[in-house]
Amino acid sequence: MAIDQFADKTIYMNTLLDNLSEVLKEIVEGYSALVDLLQRERRFIVENSLNELHDCIKQKETMILKLKMLEDSRISLTVRLAGFFEAETKDITLSYIHKFGIVSVGGGYIYYGLHSSVPGGTDLPDSQEIFATVSVDTLLAPTLTVYKEID
Repeated sequence: MAIDQFADKTIYMNTLLDNLSEVLKEIVEGYSALVDLLQRERRFIVENSLNELHDCIKQKETMILKLKMLEDSRISLTVRLAGFFEAETKDITLSYIHKFGIVSVGGGYIYYGLHSSVPGGTDLPDSQEIFATVSVDTLLAPTLTVYKEID
């Protein structure tokens, strides 16, 4: 019985991790598509192509809604994973790095669950950040990471 419970828990954890990985990939693809749409939107504004601009704005709004749904899924999966590990979801960092030869490029998301510094006090508003990082696998391994707080 204990082995079956272990196997069930392992399958559950792997399913959560696989789902989270898939959602994160979709989020990265979605933001890439959003950047492309923003570039097209800019071009249509410069060219004064109003019909194309209108269509592009509709596509952009649809992509933003899709990204919102993916973010909701990511949060849900993260909370479920934290529950699986019996951990509080105070601070969570999710990141992804891809290596291109000696250059590594990555990005991620950080959630800070800020609590009161006084027991029983009012909790501070939670904070979120996204970040991008680039590193080179050479002498001293130089790395540049840029953080942006989001709400």
